[in-house]
Amino acid sequence: MALGLACAPDPCAGDACAGETSTSGDTTAGTTTTTTGTTSITTSAITSMTGATSTSTGEATTEATTKASDSDTSTGSTTDATTTGVAAVCGDGIVEGDEACDDGEANEDGLYGGCTTACALGPRCGDGLINGGEACDDKNNGDPSDGCLDGCLEPKTCLDIKEALPDASSGIYRVWPKDGIDVKAWCAMEADGGGYTVLKVHKVDGQGGDVEWTAAEAEGICATYGLHLLAPRSPEHLAAVFDVAVAETLTPVGGGDVAAGADYLEILSIYPTKIGNSCATIPFNSEACEGWRAAFGDVFWITDEAMPTQPSENNCPGCSMEYSWSADGTIDSFIAIALGGNGFRAVRFLCEAADKLP
Repeated sequence: MALGLACAPDPCAGDACAGETSTSGDTTAGTTTTTTGTTSITTSAITSMTGATSTSTGEATTEATTKASDSDTSTGSTTDATTTGVAAVCGDGIVEGDEACDDGEANEDGLYGGCTTACALGPRCGDGLINGGEACDDKNNGDPSDGCLDGCLEPKTCLDIKEALPDASSGIYRVWPKDGIDVKAWCAMEADGGGYTVLKVHKVDGQGGDVEWTAAEAEGICATYGLHLLAPRSPEHLAAVFDVAVAETLTPVGGGDVAAGADYLEILSIYPTKIGNSCATIPFNSEACEGWRAAFGDVFWITDEAMPTQPSENNCPGCSMEYSWSADGTIDSFIAIALGGNGFRAVRFLCEAADKLP
């Protein structure tokens, strides 16, 4: 091997080198072969090592990738847990979990319409309890017929209902015309745009017997319900109240059991402005007859046709005439009767709120 190494840095002429190579002969060849073999082995070893390294690297890479994948899966699980497994925090202003509300720092116990410190709804309209400024709360505020409107308000009259619910139809509604007193009234929701209140009264004595009432007495009875003796205000209103009078749909108050009849319209709150006023030969309505007026609101309407002799001069302030009606709801006759300053008397009559005019 020494001769081979000496020859490499200082090449010699062909024969000399060849001679030395020849001299070394088989030994050099053997050495070379050995060296070559060694080199081959080394290369193989390197290759083997490289392969091993590659294999190891591959395994390591695979394992790392697998672990990374596992790590990703693990991260996904952590995300799910964060989303669904972590308890909601009341007071952070975010409604989550079982919270009914969360107003953040504004959460306060006992605040009407607010959110409690436990993120539960505070007292409010619709919880079935009367609190705050509520007049009522039946947990069913969407039904106007039961006497409690949306917003937990009690309707005093049918006009209140109509204004709150423009699409409300005619029918029986519970209203509160006087503090602490409620009645079931008929609400005429189509006539003149709707909102007329009608209450039937058949008030009997202590033994259940009928009593005849003057207009003044009827006014007093209506007043106990926060209402007034009725006066028809327009042709549409008259038609609506006549239909209520002759139908058994609405039960009267006062203990009597006669639910239907045109005699509910025998007395009305239409009076002369002074004794002796007459509108004979003039249509009996407030536009044509200026000497008579409805007790509340002035406006009234009975007919647009004139009667030859009525209303006569035989009348008195605060006294009702006697009204008789045809089966179709048109007036048959009306007669002014003083009767000692009391006017005509009737067993049954209708009350109104007098807050609705045509």
